[in-house]
Amino acid sequence: MYRGKREGSKLIDFGMSSDNARMIELSDALIIELKVEQKHIDKRRRILISILENLYSNNICGFKTAIPLGENFYSGIPQRYKLDNISKDLTKDLIDKLKPRYVIEHLKGHKNETEATHYSPTKELLTLIELTDSRENVIFRTKEVILLRGKVNEVVKEKKKIKLKGAIVKTKGVKIPKEEKLTVENEIEAGIEAESKVVRTKKKCLIEYDDTPETNSMRQDLNKYNEVRKSSNISLKNLPEILFKKYQKKIQEYALENLNLVRPDSNGLYNVNLRKTFLVRIFNVDYEHGGRFYWGVESEISKVLRPYLAINGNETVELDYKALHPRMLYHMSGKYAPEDPYMVRVGLEDKWRNLLKIVSLICINIDSEKKALHAIRKHIKKNDLEDDFVDMTNESLKPLIKAFENHNKHISHLFYKRKGMELQNLDSKIANDVLKYFATKKTPVLALCIHDSFIVEKVHKDELFKVMRKFYRLRLRKQPIIT
Repeated sequence: MYRGKREGSKLIDFGMSSDNARMIELSDALIIELKVEQKHIDKRRRILISILENLYSNNICGFKTAIPLGENFYSGIPQRYKLDNISKDLTKDLIDKLKPRYVIEHLKGHKNETEATHYSPTKELLTLIELTDSRENVIFRTKEVILLRGKVNEVVKEKKKIKLKGAIVKTKGVKIPKEEKLTVENEIEAGIEAESKVVRTKKKCLIEYDDTPETNSMRQDLNKYNEVRKSSNISLKNLPEILFKKYQKKIQEYALENLNLVRPDSNGLYNVNLRKTFLVRIFNVDYEHGGRFYWGVESEISKVLRPYLAINGNETVELDYKALHPRMLYHMSGKYAPEDPYMVRVGLEDKWRNLLKIVSLICINIDSEKKALHAIRKHIKKNDLEDDFVDMTNESLKPLIKAFENHNKHISHLFYKRKGMELQNLDSKIANDVLKYFATKKTPVLALCIHDSFIVEKVHKDELFKVMRKFYRLRLRKQPIIT
């Protein structure tokens, strides 16, 4: 397995490029200065621009850039997904020529080629890139927008932090009973690991496929939608300083400008222009599982930032399907759905309702109660919720599952059946219907998508509500609750 990222570093994204004229001029000047071989020169230029943009973007986010120089990373990616600027030999040649004047090598990858070498730009290179003013022209290329992923069955290695003298923290392996062990696939299904992140870093999990009328139709819909994104502008508007400071590093990954240089307006609020991002659909093993939309800035930033998203400078509104997957199970089973499947008792605090929402996600996706308990435990630890429990034993966590099961008896027989990816497939079809509706209007309208919720300019709120209700009813013949 390839291990690309360590603390303080970020794996190079060869899809990052620029059509900025001055960036192209800079790359051509470096090609001449560094005496880069002219064979495959167009490809070398694309690789060089990608290296420069990654070095600069990661640096202002506080990251070094992890660049694999071994064959392990570059081989085995199906041709359908492999960008034309992915080449081990050409990348290594350019990096060697950029050292030491323009890049600094910090950490060399292992000889077994399972880790990348980490680099940062020198001050001289940073100055040259800044002079190009290329941030507004940064683009992200993907060769294919309909992605088919195989199962990632590698077992997740559990780590336990151990405090030693001098406040040094080390980790050691934790023994997990076989029946509780989670694979990367389990973590994706349970929402612990992000689908989009796994596909970005484990491109070998992608599967080659032959096109069908169905894949061609999905690609046509998504390309049409992405054209609307290309002609629209997305930004963060009137962002309070406390949120700007808290999420600055993440926002910087998508910002067009260096946020260290951004100042608040006269009201103390921040306005940040965001680079253009485009969606892909990721299916799992076949076209009946998964299929959700990923890689848009709206799904990559924190949920608390979404109310400040603006489209073409206009304020937006977000509507979502309430308790979508549990409600779908009720409707598919022909049963009446409670208004809130997570509200297991009257007056339940928000923090417990939110945790039960995660419990439902896990129970619907995982294939056993023991794995579900382990996944719930990981979520609680990851989100620092341990103080709300006596301990982290199965006995302490089982009441969460039982409370959700007892409140949802009519669908409890569907838990631990790994239904989640089938439900995602259905909700992705509804999402495609919604996005296609707005993208194909006489005057196209940009709708942003975060799986079961959508964001539009406020002027389109009522229309979005009607469209979301219409397409849910067409698919399930039942009425959704939209909030």
